[in-house]
Amino acid sequence: MLYLPSSYLVLLSGQCEVQVKLSTQPQLWLEVAILGLLPAANSTKSSQVIPLAENPPWTNWKTPADAIAWGQQKLPNMSLESLQEHWNSLIPVNGKKAPIWVETVQQLSSSR
Repeated sequence: MLYLPSSYLVLLSGQCEVQVKLSTQPQLWLEVAILGLLPAANSTKSSQVIPLAENPPWTNWKTPADAIAWGQQKLPNMSLESLQEHWNSLIPVNGKKAPIWVETVQQLSSSR
């Protein structure tokens, strides 16, 4: 069991708090929350993520291959195998990988 001082727990709010309480992997979400508290998490890189349009790209995806093909369009220099590895390593949130995939692709494109 992981114990944190109550001052840290006050900092956990919103979606992350719910994930910590309801998840089968609370340590993972706690780690995400703690990483979000670091100064590097508030750097200008995080503000470079492009907000989604009203119609998110996953509305047209029928299979994981569609999502990976979309990722390949956004990251043409990345191999299909590498994109598939990234897709396979995603942890679904609320049973869905698509929103996390879009965020991952955006982060990969901003880091290149």
